[in-house]
Amino acid sequence: MAEQKNKLKIEDAILKHLDGDNKRLALGFVEYLRDNKINLAQGTNNGWKAASKGKALLWVYIGNNWCVSPRLYSIDKHDDSKVDDAMKELVWDNMYGCIPHCTKNCGSESKITIYGKELTRYCCATLDKRGLWVVNPDEDKIKSIKKLLDVERQARMNV
Repeated sequence: MAEQKNKLKIEDAILKHLDGDNKRLALGFVEYLRDNKINLAQGTNNGWKAASKGKALLWVYIGNNWCVSPRLYSIDKHDDSKVDDAMKELVWDNMYGCIPHCTKNCGSESKITIYGKELTRYCCATLDKRGLWVVNPDEDKIKSIKKLLDVERQARMNV
């Protein structure tokens, strides 16, 4: 019989790696996800994935920092009346290349329009390929992430 790898609960990783506000906010965010029937499953050594309609809804990464990486596959179908300025700014300000510390040296650069604003993207930075990374989100950013997840889930239901 093949030996199963031990899966680490995200709460255990949070308690092990984070402290202070980051610990409190990360635990609260995970509780919010569970309360809203968004279940996380460990997908990598330090990453937990939640899916909706067969596609990743978000990843949460825990290490020396914590990071929420929403996968907004249906952003073009978001109900604009439910997307406020704070949500837009969260997306605009946290669009990276392949990872948050991307050096953007690969030479791959193009323009992408998100919520009416043209952004320069690098590497594989799209909203469906790891482009949005919110590192150590504060309470206001978490509120915006929650709203974005709600709008994304609704957009996926309407497809």
